[in-house]
Amino acid sequence: MLVSVMMLGVVALPSKIASAVSTEIDINGLTTVAQITSAVQGKLDSATSGDSVTVVNTGTPYDNANAVLHLNIPTDVTLIWDLDYSGGTFTGSLVNLTGDGAFILTDSGSLTRSGGGVVLLCSGTNASATIHGSISAQTGSAIQYSGTNSSVIIDGGIVSSTSTGALQSVISTGSSGTLGSSVVVKNGGQVLSQASGGYAILAYGDVEVDSGAVISAFDGGVGINAINAGSTVTVNGGTVSTTGGPSTAAVGGSAIRGNNVIINDGVVSATTGKAILATVVGASVTVNGGLVRATTGYAIRSAVNLAINVNGGAVFAYGTSMLDVIDRAFSTTDGVVVAWDEGAGVTEYDYGSSDDLVWSPMAADVTWGNNGFSGGIDYLKDSNSGFIPLDVTVKSPAADIVEVLSPANATITEQTITASVENSVSSLVLDVIVSPAATWQTCADAACLTPLGNMLLAVGENTAYIKVIAENGNVKIYTVVITRAAAATNSEPNIGVGLPNTGAGLSSGLSISIASRLVLALAALSVAALIITFTARRCFFEK
Repeated sequence: MLVSVMMLGVVALPSKIASAVSTEIDINGLTTVAQITSAVQGKLDSATSGDSVTVVNTGTPYDNANAVLHLNIPTDVTLIWDLDYSGGTFTGSLVNLTGDGAFILTDSGSLTRSGGGVVLLCSGTNASATIHGSISAQTGSAIQYSGTNSSVIIDGGIVSSTSTGALQSVISTGSSGTLGSSVVVKNGGQVLSQASGGYAILAYGDVEVDSGAVISAFDGGVGINAINAGSTVTVNGGTVSTTGGPSTAAVGGSAIRGNNVIINDGVVSATTGKAILATVVGASVTVNGGLVRATTGYAIRSAVNLAINVNGGAVFAYGTSMLDVIDRAFSTTDGVVVAWDEGAGVTEYDYGSSDDLVWSPMAADVTWGNNGFSGGIDYLKDSNSGFIPLDVTVKSPAADIVEVLSPANATITEQTITASVENSVSSLVLDVIVSPAATWQTCADAACLTPLGNMLLAVGENTAYIKVIAENGNVKIYTVVITRAAAATNSEPNIGVGLPNTGAGLSSGLSISIASRLVLALAALSVAALIITFTARRCFFEK
């Protein structure tokens, strides 16, 4: 009975547990787009939920695509593209994806189009693309994902286009009728619009930029254009930039055009354009960290009233007032807003000065500084500190001696250095530590016209000079006074012995050691004479 129960238990267990399957297909030897489509689609059609299909090419790169590669990726199936694939000009996109599955371009894979049209097109709902490799377009978009809740993730890959003109974008997601589409750029990923007026990212959903990412637009283009009123652009690191373009409220020439913008870290910058532009009533711009900067344009500009909060980091632009940086009222906590009067024409400043700078809040510490690579602006407000690099020269005015290394135990009082040395020290070389970036030299005269090497020391006070030259040319001259001790003498006092002058040249001022010996010697002779006399007399009487 026990055996029967155990056997029944074994029979009741499932005979097979389903698991995800990874399939690879090599297109080497396939010569037409139709052949590639048939082979890859066959693998996708046989895949089930959780499966993946990897496409490789062990032969020469496929570079003669002359028709659209249509592929349908089923829900919960992943297509991994691990090869170089390119084509020229023809009607439609280079690759057209449908279905709700995922597409991954590996770091050794690429999609390139030398002619017009989109490179990678997808209309699937909930579809996603993750790009580790490169996608390059010539006159169209590199990536278009138009389905609701679709997502594009640039994870270390490079996506670029030389397409020009308004609404010509490197990456576009969603459409005016779709919601939830998103773009994420991270881990050093790059989205580059390389022609005038183009958009790097055109999104009807949210955009997130993380550490190391680079998003750039060229000559009046837009880095990120988040169109929907409900779209949010979040920058957690990396760089979003545009060059050229007008500084007016037009969309062109904006690093970010969005209605809900959050900057937590990284750099958002514009050259002659606007770093951030908001155009919808009820929009908000919040800077919690990082740097938002412009040159002759606005750092933050709005066509409508909106909430602008600078809680951390810095916001910067050229100008003489805060309205040249942010064109509307704003609030600050630990954040700093800075304007530089670049129009004053000054390009060299003293370290630690605040010439030609205005800022808010006034409680912040804003000065000219140097980060070791370039001049710029140091800012500090409570725990919020940072540096704004600029094309200026910042030199230190400090010309101080901060420590004397030789002679040891020297004292610095204002611009005088004093020290004492033993009599055995007859010369020395002065050695000091001066302010950073300053230089110094020793001199024999107060005007420092005569250089001095070794300082020769006589007994008593000896004077030399040290000239300190600051980075900006300021000069301080320090006076150095070193006192050398006299030679040591015997500690016993001189005592005269009162001997008459015998002509032998003995002095009445003989030292006690010599005099004592003479006295003792004379005393010994006297005693000896007495003893001899006494002995002689005794012998005489005894006889």
